[in-house]
Amino acid sequence: PPISLSDYAGTFGHPTGQRVLQDIQEGFHYYAAMFEYGMDPLTLAFREGQRSVALWLTQLVEESLINPEAVPDYTTEGQPQEDDIDATR
Repeated sequence: PPISLSDYAGTFGHPTGQRVLQDIQEGFHYYAAMFEYGMDPLTLAFREGQRSVALWLTQLVEESLINPEAVPDYTTEGQPQEDDIDATR
């Protein structure tokens, strides 16, 4: 079955899930500036990719805690519609 925001609310709505999310945010540079003087461009791109995952996950968690009953509308092919969770963020 497709994943829904209520799945995120169930996972990250508890203290343990909140600690895991905080660990992801800290480990994936959610709160940090990406650029450091002299940094290799590939390292910068890698860190920015990590940060984008933390940003995406945090947004989903925040949306799920506001509206845990929201469920994405999938087509018969299983492709998300425009209103669905954007898995490419």
